[in-house]
Amino acid sequence: MDILWAPWRMAYFEDPFPVEGCLFCWAPRQEDSPTNLVVYRGQRAYAMLNRYPYTSAHLMIVPYAHVDTPLHLDDATLLEIMRLTQQAMQVLEELYHPQGFNVGFNIGKAAGAGIREHIHLHVVPRWLGDTNFMTTLAQARVLPEALEVTFEKVRRAWHRRFPPAGPKAGGADMTKQAVVSEQAPRAIGPYSQAVKVGPWVFCSGQLGMDPETGQLVEGGIEAETRQALTNLKHVLAAAGAGLEHVVKVTVYLRDIRDFAAMNTVYAEFFQEPYPARAAVQVAALPKGAAVEIEAVAYVGEG
Repeated sequence: MDILWAPWRMAYFEDPFPVEGCLFCWAPRQEDSPTNLVVYRGQRAYAMLNRYPYTSAHLMIVPYAHVDTPLHLDDATLLEIMRLTQQAMQVLEELYHPQGFNVGFNIGKAAGAGIREHIHLHVVPRWLGDTNFMTTLAQARVLPEALEVTFEKVRRAWHRRFPPAGPKAGGADMTKQAVVSEQAPRAIGPYSQAVKVGPWVFCSGQLGMDPETGQLVEGGIEAETRQALTNLKHVLAAAGAGLEHVVKVTVYLRDIRDFAAMNTVYAEFFQEPYPARAAVQVAALPKGAAVEIEAVAYVGEG
């Protein structure tokens, strides 16, 4: 038996990748380094190396907005993704002289998307001579350059050719981004389910509405509260956040006498330290709902 000596891989096994939640929401909140692999930042999208590349210098262009299809991106974001793709190809041509590229999205499970909930465009450099017995016989790819080396080379060359004007590292992007979740009721007016600005997520009020039927759930205040908070949880997830990130909640009740019943269900969703909260009675709510709940979340710096 032959032995392949690769002691540098021990660090890979002993130090698991420290990401919880969406990788593509986590990465831009970190300082740019071989840990998050972000090599360049634009105003609406950024570029990062693939940690599990098909070839060396396999890049991904990622919108800051947490969406699962280009159909939910605005024109400005789509344009910037294409501009960053063009820049990526120019940088890779300068550094590695590839003879071709594979460029595109994998959208949905059927298309082979690895992280389906947050779209990303692949830029994969290719070479005619990039075949050998390892790929043919062992079904394994051989990457000739360490990821850390590739990161430094690509980042340095990109910043030299295209001085960045995008958001700073550590979550300082203050561009307003609409948040869209298919698991919560769609916005039915001139508003967004939520808006993300830097580390802040501002969620619109959620009713106890079934996102599939568009109707209020049956069961009174308890059922509506549970559904409203479930909808809110899905919207937060689409922004790369969770209920644990919520810092302020406002509860609107059609009848303040429902407060105790609402509060019992509410306690099922939040844990200490509880977010700040206000609960008020209003004259009426859309669709005759008994309760509407809005929230503000702070995602922080990772």
